[in-house]
Amino acid sequence: MPSTVHALLVDTDGKITDLHISTENAEQITQVREALGGDIPQVFHYISDADGTNTVAFAALHRQYLPPNVYAALAVHLLIDRPLIADIQGPVLFMGSSSDFRMCALDIEAVRKIRTVEPETPGTFPSVFRTHS
Repeated sequence: MPSTVHALLVDTDGKITDLHISTENAEQITQVREALGGDIPQVFHYISDADGTNTVAFAALHRQYLPPNVYAALAVHLLIDRPLIADIQGPVLFMGSSSDFRMCALDIEAVRKIRTVEPETPGTFPSVFRTHS
């Protein structure tokens, strides 16, 4: 069993950072907290895909004064593949989840979908969502 799992942190400016989170419970909780700015992590959204893969989106419990995260909202929209109105604030950490709710590496397809929301220049709109006239 690997000692870390691959996760993606989506910041409020759209920057996506690869993280390797420990599989050890105590370390994992500390690392997830640190990634979310030191606050208590809360499951913001749980996405169960038809192929059996699961993705969990964590946000800080106390996020009401943090900037909006339209990039994470777009990522969740792509992962659930249906319209979503989401008021997401602050950084969001995406991790995989096994059928017994243990954190695991993100599925390759989830990584691909999440990465499409990263803009070429932080703070701008991702090119995949721009319309051309």
